[in-house]
Amino acid sequence: MHVAFRPDGLSDALVRTWIGFILFACLGAAPLGAAAGDPRQALEVPEHYRLGVIPWQSPSKLAGMFLPLADVLERGLAHPVQFVTAPGYRQFVERVKARDYHLVYLNPLLYPQAREAGYRVVARLAGDGMNGILVARQDRAMPSFDQSVRERRLRLALPSEEAYSARVLREHLGTMGLSLDDFDVEYFGSQDSALLAVHSGRADISGTCLPSLRSMPEAVRSDLQIVEQTPPQAAMLLAVRDDVPEAVSAALVEILVELHNHGAGQQVLNALGFYEGFAVASEADIAQRSR
Repeated sequence: MHVAFRPDGLSDALVRTWIGFILFACLGAAPLGAAAGDPRQALEVPEHYRLGVIPWQSPSKLAGMFLPLADVLERGLAHPVQFVTAPGYRQFVERVKARDYHLVYLNPLLYPQAREAGYRVVARLAGDGMNGILVARQDRAMPSFDQSVRERRLRLALPSEEAYSARVLREHLGTMGLSLDDFDVEYFGSQDSALLAVHSGRADISGTCLPSLRSMPEAVRSDLQIVEQTPPQAAMLLAVRDDVPEAVSAALVEILVELHNHGAGQQVLNALGFYEGFAVASEADIAQRSR
C-alpha cells in the first residue's frame, strides 16, 4: 500500500520496529498466512482487505487520519489493507449492505444494518464514549445556550441528517424542551464544513463531536468555544465481515488494542484523534453501552 499521508515523526523504521514486536508477541513471529491451520488457507483470500470508513469528514482528511492505521494493520496482518470511504452517509450504508468492505468503521446507529449484512463488532473506541457538542465563535456572547435559543432564532450548522452527532444532539435538545424546529438548520455535508460555517459567520452554532473539533487547524479551533455538550454516548465501532477468518479478526483486535502502549502506535492514534485508543468489543458490550 502506498501511504500518502503519515503523522509527523512516524518513520518507516519506527513502524517496522513496533510491528516487529507485535508480530512476535501476538502472532508467534510468523506471518499470519503461514501459520499452521490458518483458516485463510481454506478460503479465497482477497487481494486487499478493504477498510471502509464512515464519511464523517472529507475524503482527503479521512485519508490523512486512517492511512497510517491501514498501514499498521497491513504490516501486522501481512496482507494488503486498503482504506476506502464513500461520497456520503447514504452511499456508505448502501455499500455496507452490499458487503463492499471487509472491515468497517462506523457509528452505533448504523451497526444494526451492518449486522444484518453479515458484520460483527470486534472493537470500539476506548473511554467513556462520544460526546456531541455545540460550538460557537469565542466572540459571540452566549452565556446561556438555552436562553440564547429562546431569545433569538440561531442558525445551526450540521454535517447531515444521518450523522451520529446530529442524532445525538437532536435527542439532547429534546431533554431541554427544544427541537430542530427552534433553529434555522443547514446541512453542510461534513463535520469540518459545519465547523467552518460557524468560524466564517455563516452559522451561529455547529453540532459536531469533540474529535472533529480537535482535528481543526489551531487558527480555527482557537476562535471556537463549546457552548453545550451531551452526556457520553456509545463509542464508534469497528466490525468485520463474516467471511474474514477468525485468525485474521483476532490479530486485528490485538494490533488495535496495543496501539496506545507503544510510541509508534500512539502516533497513529494521534493522527486519528482517538487518544485513548481501542478496546475489545462484543455484541453484549455494545447492547449495554447503547442503552
